[in-house]
Amino acid sequence: MVRVRGVVAAVAAVLAVSGCTVVLPGQAGTDPAVAPPAQHDLAGVLSAVGKLGSSHGATFSYEGSYPSGEHLTATGRLNRDNQGLRMACTVEQTYQGASLRTELVLQDHAVYVKPGESWSLPPDRPWVRESYQSTDKLMGELGPVVNAVYWGASAELARESVFTQWTKLVGSSVEPVGTTPARKYLLDVDLRALAASPVQGKAAFTRDTQQMSRLVETLSFGAGDVPVRIGLDQYYDGIPPIKSSVTYRDWGTPVTVTVPADSQLSPPPA
Repeated sequence: MVRVRGVVAAVAAVLAVSGCTVVLPGQAGTDPAVAPPAQHDLAGVLSAVGKLGSSHGATFSYEGSYPSGEHLTATGRLNRDNQGLRMACTVEQTYQGASLRTELVLQDHAVYVKPGESWSLPPDRPWVRESYQSTDKLMGELGPVVNAVYWGASAELARESVFTQWTKLVGSSVEPVGTTPARKYLLDVDLRALAASPVQGKAAFTRDTQQMSRLVETLSFGAGDVPVRIGLDQYYDGIPPIKSSVTYRDWGTPVTVTVPADSQLSPPPA
């Protein structure tokens, strides 16, 4: 797997396959069967993106595809409050017909991994506590998966990319997510131009996207501008884009994420 921070959804592909009508800002949606949220200009869209950083609970489904042919899916729940972000999920990796299942509990500064049976951990201590910076054998193999799920399911990359001058609102359309009426926005972030500019507050964002040339986002919001789907295409020179998406349900409902007890922890496998 390509070791990059963040994850991304098939933006152009979604538009092409769905056959939806792109509506430029200020125009009405064309589907009379769906009552979409109000249309926003770019400033309004970026304000709605800010909801991703507010206190909330939600369940989610994440999906990511990589140039190597590897595919990730994750289902779980997350909670963000004044103590930070906490997430619990089950991850499925598939590659060339083989599959691997891993359970994760993620916090802002700690990673709990329950790897597959091949790691031969004791049944009563199936979890390992790691950090995002760990370079041991377990994180050497699963670190890219952990980072992809953390940044993808939390949509942190989208939340950080709110640099208006370098972000273009390409268009919007009325398109439900499942049975939820939603308005979808297509944004294009010029990362090369952003990296070359002296804008304040970009340091962390450009550090984590320095190998990227372009970021394309699809942002779908339901009533009250509640996020229901976030999609990202990350473009790099010389390889196909990395694509991912996360779909949220039950946004704003109480969610409990329990960290494994110390009695369930094993040391990182050698």
